Amino acid sequence: MKIVYLKPRASFRDNLRSDTLWGLICWGIKTVYSEKELEKFISGYSEGKVVKISSSFRYITKDDKKELYFPRPILKPLNLNEFFEKNDITLKKEKADYITKIKKFKKATIVNKENFLKFLSGEFNEQTYFLSKEWEKRIDPIKREDVLHNSINRLTNTTSKDDASLYTTSESFAKDGGLFFLIDGDEEQIKIVEGALRYFDHIGFGGDASIGKNSFDVTTEDFSFPEVNDANAFITLSLYSPASEEINNFAEEKENVWYDLETRKGKFGGQYVKAKSFWKDSIIMFKEGSVFNSLNKENYGENKIVKQKSNDNDFNIYQYGYAFNLPIKLK
Repeated sequence: MKIVYLKPRASFRDNLRSDTLWGLICWGIKTVYSEKELEKFISGYSEGKVVKISSSFRYITKDDKKELYFPRPILKPLNLNEFFEKNDITLKKEKADYITKIKKFKKATIVNKENFLKFLSGEFNEQTYFLSKEWEKRIDPIKREDVLHNSINRLTNTTSKDDASLYTTSESFAKDGGLFFLIDGDEEQIKIVEGALRYFDHIGFGGDASIGKNSFDVTTEDFSFPEVNDANAFITLSLYSPASEEINNFAEEKENVWYDLETRKGKFGGQYVKAKSFWKDSIIMFKEGSVFNSLNKENYGENKIVKQKSNDNDFNIYQYGYAFNLPIKLK
């Protein structure tokens, strides 16, 4: 397993999800190597040569050490009545205070590595994590600012009072931190991915890279998680599009299935392909942090075709949907 650190050189968009990263890597492989190498990389997934890519998460540097933050696992939520009864909470004011705290607790959606490992090992669940008060110590290394822009009338090439419109974009800054993501799988394929990442070290990642934004120093290191004893489920650190047989199993065995859903839809190609019909088909995916029954498999998910070959694109467009699965013990 590899960890890729992205140290920002300037402001950036904090939206490098697993499918976006995979798409960028594919264009990088085509640019740095060849279209034939890209086709080999994509077809490798159906041949068992899978490279799993997580979404990007945040880190902060303290005393020359990087503290990593992960998505908080989505687990069985607290049952308030059971919680009050178990902890002998009977007064109305005391109950109201706890309800206020639980509302804040629900917004604490990231955890540091130390607490994330406690979730994986089964030491933490929703109640024990809430009672530990560790969630109150959150530090977010990413600072966001809404930046005001005005759009230019392309007919008059002006921003006059009468025809200019204002809009805002959310940009992120990180003085002592940045982003990271994980890569795991076939070693030969990972070497190809690392070559593509060196390319993006020079040109930037995605939108607005041409004007200096989304520019990062890219470094890659070996990485691993401690072994989890008696794991009975898995958590995904990427957006996850399950195969049909996986969906059927999760529907039948629901005791360890906890998740959030997200609809993903976007354009393909960007600066790499100029097309009149650039929208991909929408697809519903499980979000990072979702938890599922273990099926004792090495790889979960699939890459689905979201745009067929056409006059605009002479190749199928795939949506990356493999889970970056880690074992987790649920009690």
